[in-house]
Amino acid sequence: MSSSNTPQASPPANNPKHAGYGKRPDGEKQSMLDQYKEFFVGLDGWGALLKYELITSLFGIFPGGAGLLFRSKTYRTLFAYMGRGVQWGPNVSIRHAYKMHIGDKTAVDGDCMLCARGCDEGGFRIGEGVIISRGTIIQSKRGNIEIGDGCSIGVQCYFAGVDDMRIGKNVLIAGQCFIGGGRYPMERNGIPMKDQGAYSNGPTEIGDDVWIGAGVTILDNVKVGEGSIVGAGAVVTKDVAPYSIVGGVPAKVIGTRP
Repeated sequence: MSSSNTPQASPPANNPKHAGYGKRPDGEKQSMLDQYKEFFVGLDGWGALLKYELITSLFGIFPGGAGLLFRSKTYRTLFAYMGRGVQWGPNVSIRHAYKMHIGDKTAVDGDCMLCARGCDEGGFRIGEGVIISRGTIIQSKRGNIEIGDGCSIGVQCYFAGVDDMRIGKNVLIAGQCFIGGGRYPMERNGIPMKDQGAYSNGPTEIGDDVWIGAGVTILDNVKVGEGSIVGAGAVVTKDVAPYSIVGGVPAKVIGTRP
């Protein structure tokens, strides 16, 4: 995968997987209740909405061990697949759970958000034994997201998928990191940039056994090679070779691993 990271002039075409809050893919306006159902549940029919509301409202904020037990039993009915021994903290926001596969013994701490609105069905995959710490957001605006087995994700991280995102196995990600994201066209004056549509220069990929320090930013169209280390506070704009140690803004090679 190349990483030229040169600006692209044209925004993406309309994406039916992510039409925007309040509009259907064909542009037709929705009622407030239909907007809510599409945004959080993503399935047709009022039965799916009722099930989502009952489960998340009754058990989503239930404290202590009892809450963990109730969520482990009831949340699995929302997902395409949820493995054994998955633990859910309180107040986790889940959007389009029917597209998600969650592996065995994964733990999602309180106040996190998992959003698969921009994914294909089955395109949001979290492996086995993954730890997602408090306040982390993993959100697909457009593109699929895959997180491999044994990853540990620190507090208050934000994964913003505007294209496909793949994180390998046994990756360590410290707190307050930003991964992915997109860009806004700048060529047209007279129209706010936020109204011109976000786009991405390409997928983001992090190899197996990578260690990412606190507060790191890894942009779109970047591949971080297997076994690499990214120093705290770095901004990664280009590919990182396997077993490299990088740091700084923008990130540069400062060493290698044996």
